[in-house]
Amino acid sequence: MTGAEMKSKLIQNNHPFIRILGIILLVLLLQIPIFQIDGLVSERRYTRDNAIAEVTRKWGGTQVLQGPQIIVPFLEEVERKDNTSWKLEQRRAYATFLPDNLNADVKIDSEIRHRGIYGIPLYRAQIDMSGHFDTEKMIQAAGTRKLLWDQAQFVLVVSDPKSVSGESTLILGDEPRTLEAGAGEGLAGRNGFHVPLSMKSDSVGGKFTYKLNFELGGSDGFYVAPVGRRSSIRMESDWVDPSFQGNWLPTQRVMNNEGFSASWEIPYLGRSYPQSWFKGNSEQQRKIDTSGVGVRLALPLDTYGKTERSIKYELIFIGLTFIGFWLFEILSGVRIHPLQYLLVGSAVCMFYLLLLSLAEHVGFLAAYFTAASMVVGLVTAYARNVLRKTGRALLVGSGMAALYLYLFALLQEQEYSLLAGSIGLFVILGAVMLLTRKVNWYDSSRPDASCAGDK
Repeated sequence: MTGAEMKSKLIQNNHPFIRILGIILLVLLLQIPIFQIDGLVSERRYTRDNAIAEVTRKWGGTQVLQGPQIIVPFLEEVERKDNTSWKLEQRRAYATFLPDNLNADVKIDSEIRHRGIYGIPLYRAQIDMSGHFDTEKMIQAAGTRKLLWDQAQFVLVVSDPKSVSGESTLILGDEPRTLEAGAGEGLAGRNGFHVPLSMKSDSVGGKFTYKLNFELGGSDGFYVAPVGRRSSIRMESDWVDPSFQGNWLPTQRVMNNEGFSASWEIPYLGRSYPQSWFKGNSEQQRKIDTSGVGVRLALPLDTYGKTERSIKYELIFIGLTFIGFWLFEILSGVRIHPLQYLLVGSAVCMFYLLLLSLAEHVGFLAAYFTAASMVVGLVTAYARNVLRKTGRALLVGSGMAALYLYLFALLQEQEYSLLAGSIGLFVILGAVMLLTRKVNWYDSSRPDASCAGDK
């Protein structure tokens, strides 16, 4: 038999190999709508992020408190080349001192604001700070530098100060002071508040205490930089699903249905910046920026993230659904048209579109089981006519329902999803091999024929 005759016979007898090849081509064809749905997920996430950005831009973004600090100007001599000679000239520089002790107590009251269909977590934080500076250590660190103590400033850097609300109180020593806008001369360009100190050089020495109280609005997260030689930070909130962030985890934390409380005790030696410096202020400030500890008010369910994860398993779903119908072809002799395969595959693709659209309104859990029930019901009803028996259709529906339950378990499980997925696929492969172990693949005219050796 020539190659052309063999090919003609394969096509004429509808050989299983040709059927499998056709099914693979249909699976690849269905990747087009899947790709479009995946792009739609990204588009909806982008729309949500824009809505969040618009609200937080007006209310306040993630807040990072960096401070307090005392910044003192001084004059330093530098060499500058003038024509052919070098000359000494004075320029203004700034000494930065961090507190010896920092106690920060933050109470966060959260709420969900809606922009269209999107929920956005916002909060108001009541901040109480206290501690002291050791001015004797400041003098020792300054050495021979002549600091202009009468021009010193008390500075608190805040990432988004426009959302400050209520009355702010500051007590330096025993004297109430009024906060002024901006981070002051030594930190030009940074956001925050400052107070001129006008310290006298002959009175500097001992402890310089501070107490600060103010209210700040924000969204997404709240962080405090541990700038004290000893930093004690405590946060509590009515938010029930916190995500603790930063370079240190809380030393103590309590979480329940009423909210959470957490505390950090951070020593000086655990940081990457000193208690005082006289050069490279911007570099050290960046280190402080990244040293904050705090909490992110994460939404309990990322609808788009889980939908995106579920789409990653679409090849398994479409493939296994087609394998189920193909097994009925092999074992029962029922012929299924490629167009019928395509319609069933389209129904499976519709699951992801239904999941995305429903989840934006009713939440992921309800959307998942609603979309799965709709698709399983549709395919089961269609399979009743395609497979010609109710029992076969119920087997298909039961298998699809088991697949959706299996996928849901994978989506809930992060650490063991790979293990569970690989074991599940192994079991499915074993089941297919078991069901087709007696099929005579060479007898394409009788797909349900048994191997001669098993008679």
